[in-house]
Amino acid sequence: MATRKTTKRPRGRPPAAEGSVLIGARVLERIEARAWKRREAAYHLDINEAALSRYIHNAVPDPGFAIVKKMAVVFQTSTDYLGGLTDDPRPPKG
Repeated sequence: MATRKTTKRPRGRPPAAEGSVLIGARVLERIEARAWKRREAAYHLDINEAALSRYIHNAVPDPGFAIVKKMAVVFQTSTDYLGGLTDDPRPPKG
């Protein structure tokens, strides 16, 4: 009788998309650049601290455009910077 080989499935959350990993790091960088506490950042983003923590620690595999856009406005940067398409944190002109 042949034995059937089984493949173990990874447990826990799915791996974060590459862009969302950068978003978490860059959001934290912008919070620190403003010398804000996470509570203050969450207040300005109109989300709770737990939600902000999930974004920072990449527990949200693919944050929606609406929250990324709001983060860019609050932190006075661009969505391209948050997503890793540019290393220039300055907001776009215009």
